[in-house]
Amino acid sequence: MNLSDMELIMTVSRTKSMRKAAKLVHLSQSAISKKIQLIEDEYGITLFHRTATGVELTADGQLFIQYAGSALHTLRTGIEQTRMKNAERKVTRLGVASPLISELHRFSGYFQSHGGPLEIVTSNSPEIVRKLQEGTLDFGLFGYESIPGNISAIPLYRQDFHLYASERYLPAFLPFADRTVSYVRASFIQALRELPLILPKQGIHVRQMIDRIMEKEFGGEPRIAVETDTLELMEQLAEREFGCTFITQSVYEPSTGRSPADFSGETFRIEALGSGMFRIPLPFLFPSRQVFFAQSPHRSDGLDGIAGQTSGWTEPPLGPGSPAAE
Repeated sequence: MNLSDMELIMTVSRTKSMRKAAKLVHLSQSAISKKIQLIEDEYGITLFHRTATGVELTADGQLFIQYAGSALHTLRTGIEQTRMKNAERKVTRLGVASPLISELHRFSGYFQSHGGPLEIVTSNSPEIVRKLQEGTLDFGLFGYESIPGNISAIPLYRQDFHLYASERYLPAFLPFADRTVSYVRASFIQALRELPLILPKQGIHVRQMIDRIMEKEFGGEPRIAVETDTLELMEQLAEREFGCTFITQSVYEPSTGRSPADFSGETFRIEALGSGMFRIPLPFLFPSRQVFFAQSPHRSDGLDGIAGQTSGWTEPPLGPGSPAAE
């Protein structure tokens, strides 16, 4: 059990609801339920009773919460002391979602002007956000649907989701081409349910987004063919016809602010990419994500110098390969 697991149990205990906890920690309800079940199985205890209105702590759960709360307080105190020590040494800690490492050169001028050593920490987006809120990171570069919590952040660009597959799977979608999304949406989702999917492993932020969409739209478990550690491997497996996958395309424009429902009147498009591959834009299914550069609320120097570092960004070539912040 790690710190995130303890915090998850505390959140479920506080809200007395898997659904409410899911919204707070940006996980699907089923993912939370599975994680708690794994913890209960691992330690041979039952933490919660499931009720018609939510969940209630068992006697074991109440005892666990008593000690977990004390442990979390001790850990947070240690984290704060570490943060203060780093501040004394004037070390700037920057968290970067692993797929966005290639973007770091754009910010070199900003950090050089601040002086002092720079420590770079790679992780996934939810972990970076958590550490920014704790103050154990000073800055972060990550992808999220919206600016989370009390963090100061600048949106850099958006990432639009697409289905990516080889032409082997094209016949399943050809009947929907050039038709209005509202007329073919349900049929498209049904077709997708019947095809093998290549997904990132649990714990990667993109997978959490996909799980929430599938839980809402599919009405059942998808047909998962492969789960991988990296988004690059997902693309490679799709090109080798292991199944269909989801990729993102970076668009160096502000967010449109439109929800998936706003695209119901648009045309369903299938885009040929060459080399036997195609993609289908999915704005009617997935909301766009934003890539943010953010500052911890524990810092007060502001982000005024960042705007100049992001000017002149241009959109990359069409096709897969855009960095997808995990």
